[in-house]
Amino acid sequence: MQPSILTDLFQEGVMSVHIKAGAVAKRKVGGPGNWHLEEVGESWSSDAVYTLCEDITAAVDHHDHAFIEKESRYARVVQLGDMRVVMTFPPLSGDVEVTVIRPITSKSIDAYALSAPLLERLTKKAEGVLIAGSPGNGKTTFAEALLEHYHLQGRIIKTIEVPRDLRVPTDVTQYALSHSSLTEIRDLLLLTRPDYTFFDEIRNPEDFLLFKDLRLTGIGMVGVIHAEQAIDAIQRCIGRIEMGLIAHVIDTVVFLDKGEVATVYGLDYAVRVPLGMHDSDLARPVIVVRDFLSEKELFEIYTFGDQVVVMSLEKMGSAAGAELPALVRMGMQVLKKSLLRHLPNGFTLEYVSPHRVRVLVEKKDIPGFIGKGGANIQKIESELGVQIDVAERVRAEDQTTHQTTPVAHKSSASKVAFTVEQTGKGRVFLVPHVHMKEAIIRDEHGKETRIRVSKSGVVKIPKGPLTAQVQRGKVTLLQGD
Repeated sequence: MQPSILTDLFQEGVMSVHIKAGAVAKRKVGGPGNWHLEEVGESWSSDAVYTLCEDITAAVDHHDHAFIEKESRYARVVQLGDMRVVMTFPPLSGDVEVTVIRPITSKSIDAYALSAPLLERLTKKAEGVLIAGSPGNGKTTFAEALLEHYHLQGRIIKTIEVPRDLRVPTDVTQYALSHSSLTEIRDLLLLTRPDYTFFDEIRNPEDFLLFKDLRLTGIGMVGVIHAEQAIDAIQRCIGRIEMGLIAHVIDTVVFLDKGEVATVYGLDYAVRVPLGMHDSDLARPVIVVRDFLSEKELFEIYTFGDQVVVMSLEKMGSAAGAELPALVRMGMQVLKKSLLRHLPNGFTLEYVSPHRVRVLVEKKDIPGFIGKGGANIQKIESELGVQIDVAERVRAEDQTTHQTTPVAHKSSASKVAFTVEQTGKGRVFLVPHVHMKEAIIRDEHGKETRIRVSKSGVVKIPKGPLTAQVQRGKVTLLQGD
């Protein structure tokens, strides 16, 4: 039994009713993604809305399938049959308000006309599924259809809901987070060992944690999540699920639009060089997002310094035809933000090539930025995925007397600043203030010697006359070709 006013308001085709003191009641009429708003009757007084709240609460005791899902001092959530009722009171809300939502559509999985490969994936392979979409676009309806599909296959199914409003067969148990803790529900599910658990809806960081923990134990998980686009569903997991685990927890994303399956993504995990970067040393863990049907790669997700990057490969292709330079697509601002941690006194950042930048810094900051043996700058390059050339930044007032020419990449005519380090055995090493693979040492007589630069960024001087000239400061270091 339910208040007669709700029966009157919920005529055929009505999805939800919204009643607020001091305003005319409104209701959404139509179906997922195709509805319109209409006003009903006259303005409601506060007393009338409070009376409706009392009637709905009292109806719980006289309804076979009704319960108070959640109650606090200024809010109450009631499940009344297939109706979800949300009540809010001042001062939480400006005035007393009642929102009633009722599902009007029920579909079987066959009604979605899914392709045979997709149906096979959902049936046999997908065990970490996100059902995504904007509010009112049919996420819950699809979740119910998929749940019924698994149920007909003889699978044991449980649900986690806040509130419990999924329409499920009688032998499917629904757990309410509002009446238990995450730990208790996790332990119960591990003890009962369901084949699939449906989580409606994933909102809070704790929800993502429970979803991840259950999936990693081997339980098939289907989560319902709000998202404006399909990729947004994955982005909502970033920071809440460890990057290295996302593709292991979620293997399929089904995006609903206007009640229909609009997009399906598959996720894979790989260690590779992101598109747009060229050096094999820049390989890193990458989450690859593919269109399920075409298997076309659409997104790469990876870390870039201290940033998490979600890069659209389609946009890269349309913008550059092939490969767009990594630094261009990432933006120099990302690099500046990361470098500021290492150069708090300021610097000038210049773009050199798709995977190289030049950093101009004050002379006093160069040794600390480079680090002993180039260790510090190598670590920074590894973190940011780019090669960094370092040169002294000259202030405008000093340019008339001293001009520093930024180091040009692969130019044998460019001088390179360096420091000299000497071991106890008399060997001499040069530490250049730029990243390069080959150095040219020009002695005091103009003779040039080409020497490979070690991976640690050190030029090892062979024993002989050149060693003495280095010690006397009679050599010039040049960038190798």
